[in-house]
Amino acid sequence: MKKSDTSYSDWDGEILKKHRNELRLSQIDFAKTLGLSERGYRCYESGQNRIPKAVKFAVLYHTDTKKAEKATKDVKSFDYNKNPLTKHEEQRIWKLCNAIEHTIEEAEKRQDEVWVTRLLDQSNREMTMLLQKAT
Repeated sequence: MKKSDTSYSDWDGEILKKHRNELRLSQIDFAKTLGLSERGYRCYESGQNRIPKAVKFAVLYHTDTKKAEKATKDVKSFDYNKNPLTKHEEQRIWKLCNAIEHTIEEAEKRQDEVWVTRLLDQSNREMTMLLQKAT
């Protein structure tokens, strides 16, 4: 039974190779990661066979997962001894955390969505500013 043209991706072997190189994996390791045979993977990368959409989506999933893992490692390896925040900024964070904690309880009692929205908006803006400063 022949697959329809819609079951193949718009990628060629070069794009597949680019993603593999970004992950710094050999063809063998990447094939194992994707659940493919080594021979089958090589046929996709060399252009001998068309790349199915399922393979494209699996590659994108693994690429994004690796990027997410790298970002997590960057956050975990942050050096807290450098104190990138001023005393004022640290106090603002603690005040926001405290306000969030108390606001949630009060908002639930009063069913006040505006109050929660304002607090979350302010927290988002301040945390974004502090994160930009830390990088």
